[in-house]
Amino acid sequence: MNPFARMIISLLVPLLLLSSAAHAVGRDLRKEMEALLEDFRTTYGFPGATAAVVLPDGSLKVVAVGLSDAEHARPMTTNSRMLAASIGKSFWGALVLSLEAEGVLSRADRVSDHLGHLPWFSRVPNTADMTIDQLLSHSAGVPDHVHMDGVASDLIALGQAETFDPADLVGFILDQPPAFEPGSGWAYSDTGYVLLGLAVKEATGRSVFDLANERFLQPLGLRQTSPSNGPAQAGLAVGYTTEANPFDLPPRTMPVDWSGILRSNGPAAGLRRPLAILRDGDRHFSRAQRWIRCTLMTFWMAFRYLPMRLASFMGLAW
Repeated sequence: MNPFARMIISLLVPLLLLSSAAHAVGRDLRKEMEALLEDFRTTYGFPGATAAVVLPDGSLKVVAVGLSDAEHARPMTTNSRMLAASIGKSFWGALVLSLEAEGVLSRADRVSDHLGHLPWFSRVPNTADMTIDQLLSHSAGVPDHVHMDGVASDLIALGQAETFDPADLVGFILDQPPAFEPGSGWAYSDTGYVLLGLAVKEATGRSVFDLANERFLQPLGLRQTSPSNGPAQAGLAVGYTTEANPFDLPPRTMPVDWSGILRSNGPAAGLRRPLAILRDGDRHFSRAQRWIRCTLMTFWMAFRYLPMRLASFMGLAW
């Protein structure tokens, strides 16, 4: 297990135990959560974080510690927005389930059924046999452009451009050898989810962002969740990484003159409703919506490894 995963688990376990105990004896859970999170921030040196727990009665406790912008001493708040990164893949997966239920596409479809007419598709590894389901499960054998040698600077340039075509990301893997034959192995692939989003767009003739908004964000009350499909996002916490990182990014991943203005009703408010409605059971929601509700229960930290634009089509199951 990598160090970052160990750190997350070592925080989540005490948070869960703390929430259970505090609920039982009436302690001030919010203050105890904040103290625990601040202790982790001091121990591990990250600039800021937010955390939330939902108690058995459906009440939501949210805390924030540290800074959302260290250089400008801007505090992290429960309204600070952050890039969701690969949590977004859950939206893409849920969207496929939703469309499959309506007969628009099937997980058994070959990807070529939807993208085969595009001029570049024949140069994608495993085009003849890979299926929608294999893209969903990272078993299509598609190389991952994010971790290819020498692409970091090109990815950064794409993320800073005013116009952006997700197919440009697929360009990094054209004519490359496959990781393995479709269905014969497993390897995480952001590129596979780019292809999945493009297949959904071709099958429906509509923007995948519009579909996700209509089917999940609006029904679940996620009013402050939005696609990172532009070079600036209002109220976004600055991302930080280490000096030595696999993407050759500067430690501060946004320009020093970044001036995102925090809004009064940020993502914590947007998350309150979907988290709270977990107590209502599954009767009101489709299978796809239940998937989204479960995957949104997560721990958020101010670490970001890619420019915000690139996160948008890396995926909306991780």
